[in-house]
Amino acid sequence: MTRPHKPTAVQKRADHKEALAPFALCNLWPRSPLNFRLDPGLPPSPKRRYRSQYRYLDSEGLDDPQTFETLSSLDIALRLTDYSNLEPLLAAHIYLPSAKGQTPFHPVSTYLLRTYRRERNLSRHETVRILKSKEGCELRHRLGFEKEFPSESGLR
Repeated sequence: MTRPHKPTAVQKRADHKEALAPFALCNLWPRSPLNFRLDPGLPPSPKRRYRSQYRYLDSEGLDDPQTFETLSSLDIALRLTDYSNLEPLLAAHIYLPSAKGQTPFHPVSTYLLRTYRRERNLSRHETVRILKSKEGCELRHRLGFEKEFPSESGLR
């Protein structure tokens, strides 16, 4: 006798659509920006300034079906979520208190740039090229890079 067929995750979601309703874009968008909970036990960043400055901008394009169709998962997440509260957590794991070396890039800007690179399966060289190009203007704006950009080695 064979075992009963175990449903896949896709089948389970199809069978329980009501469980996914709170996560539908139409329910999340009015509550944007979504925030990560700030851990009060984390120390402030050991760095006083950065060469980039992440800031949440807006949810532009989520209400326009034509624009929405062109957005990647990361583009949607950047419009729905304010990642600012990740700064102390990321900085605590990346940076040490030191006056040596260059001023670093904002930890959230760097994290999101790495997420962009991973989502598109890009090399470090391709990522830096896009960031510096005209096509990367929106990306630079959303991630907080203005005049300076990470080098290929800075994306390791």
